[in-house]
Amino acid sequence: MALKRVVVFGGNGFVGSAVLQRLAGVAGVEAVSVSRSGSAPAHAATWGDAVDWRAGDALDAATFGDALDGAAAVVASVGTPPLPGADRRANGDTVRRRRRQAAARRRAQRSSSARRCRPGSGPYRYP
Repeated sequence: MALKRVVVFGGNGFVGSAVLQRLAGVAGVEAVSVSRSGSAPAHAATWGDAVDWRAGDALDAATFGDALDGAAAVVASVGTPPLPGADRRANGDTVRRRRRQAAARRRAQRSSSARRCRPGSGPYRYP
């Protein structure tokens, strides 16, 4: 059975590392992380060997393009939650758009964005 490649942008972060930890234990999945450091974070000591850690800039497809070759799925978990008055481009929108464009050029079957939210941010407000 051929491995299905799943590429996670921001694999060193909270959401990205949780996704990679799950993928690392799935038979038939090749988990690839693209992050600025290109190395496994300290909290990945028990499962990090099952992930292909690559350095790349999410805003520069030339630094990660080959990671998308043959990708069955792409997950973006980069950026920060929206802050009041902040430029949305600084909060990951540009990163997600460029990642989707690069995934489409490489004919990835699926592309998804995952991120955490702070209470009180986004369309839902908490008292």
